[in-house]
This record gives sequence, structure tokens and C-alpha cells, in this order.
Amino acid sequence: MILSGVPKTSSERLEVPSLGFLLCHSVSGKNIMYDLGMPRLEDLSTPPGFETFAHIYLGDEGKVSPLRLFTFESDGCIHDSLKKGGAQPEEVDVIVISHLHWDHVGDARPFTEAEFILGSGSRGIMTGEDPQAQSPVVVPVSAPVHLGGHIALLACTSPDGSWILLVGDAVHRMSILHAERDFACHDDGHGGVFCMHRDPEMARDTIRKLKAFITKSALRG
Repeated sequence: MILSGVPKTSSERLEVPSLGFLLCHSVSGKNIMYDLGMPRLEDLSTPPGFETFAHIYLGDEGKVSPLRLFTFESDGCIHDSLKKGGAQPEEVDVIVISHLHWDHVGDARPFTEAEFILGSGSRGIMTGEDPQAQSPVVVPVSAPVHLGGHIALLACTSPDGSWILLVGDAVHRMSILHAERDFACHDDGHGGVFCMHRDPEMARDTIRKLKAFITKSALRG
């Protein structure tokens, strides 16, 4: 699904984490999350406007679907991880969602004090106006790959000017970022083409730009 050159019939599988990141702004004291990972099966209610999207992925009872296959049934979601690390969901001020796929939106209900930042292409799924970023050291970056409205997050991580770039699902493997491998595009078995990105050429262009930016800026991705 991710790397080119791997046959569609291959039984090889990669286990990859669904991550969220907590950034603590040293000047304002604000806590900023980038992505919320996967929801637990019992925690599928999310921000207003997501209900239809959730229904598409959840499906009917007894029907195989991504959410029924891959959600957590117990501890393991983002707010559990925050609590284990000494933070509380209600202490999060801003949540930046890279894109509206089920393994990135998590469960928003515990984050009662947070504003959400989404890419403009997400407005067809989410309702309401996107909040604007207020801090010059946490910058949403347009990364038009994978799904409409996908964004990355550029954040300053130290007083001496160290930065980190969180890219969501813009690049799934370092070998793709470094142009050692390409992402896969193959016959979906229904007369179409399956690809992890909606627009493969735009995705390749975006990945090249991310690579150039990271190299020029000596960023951690």
C-alpha cells in the first residue's frame, strides 16, 4: 500500500504507530497537540460535523470496516497517554489535525478547552470556521498530499532556534522522503488505481519540497 515495487499480493506487513504529539509553548505556556491518533471503539463521537465521516468508516453492525478493525478496546488512546505522562486533556489549548482520517482524529471529547486548526480543504467535512494560529513559533504548513486539507506543523523546540516538522501522512517512509523509493500506485481490482495520495504528482512535488526544506533548514522531520 505504501512502497512501490511491492506486489499487491504480498503478505509482508509493517506495523506502524498512530501518533500524536504534545508541544509545550515556552513563552505563552500553551499546550498544543498535533493529531490525536486512533479512537477507541467506544469513543467514536468527535467534533461537530464528523458524525457522517465516522458513520462511513464505522459502517453497520457486523460489517467489516477500518474503525471496527483497528480501534482500541481499552487504554491506549491519546488522552490515556497524556494522563500517564502527567498531562490532562483539558489542559490542551490548541489541536492541529493534519487531515481528517480516522487514525488521526482520535476522540476530541476530553479536550474541552482546545481550539482546532484544520486545513482549508477540510471544511467540507468539518463545520465552523478554522481558528487562526496565534504563535509565530508554531506554524501550520500546507502539505497538499494524501487527503484534501492535509497540513503539516512547524514548531520551534528550543530557545536556540531548533525546529521540528511534523508531517502527518505526507510521507509514510524515510526512503520515500529521500527519493530512494516511490509510494505505491496499483490496480485496485475495480478498474481504478489505488494510491495513498489523491493526486500522486502533487504528492511527489510536495514531498520534494518537504525534503528540500528539511535539508536546507537542517530540521528534524
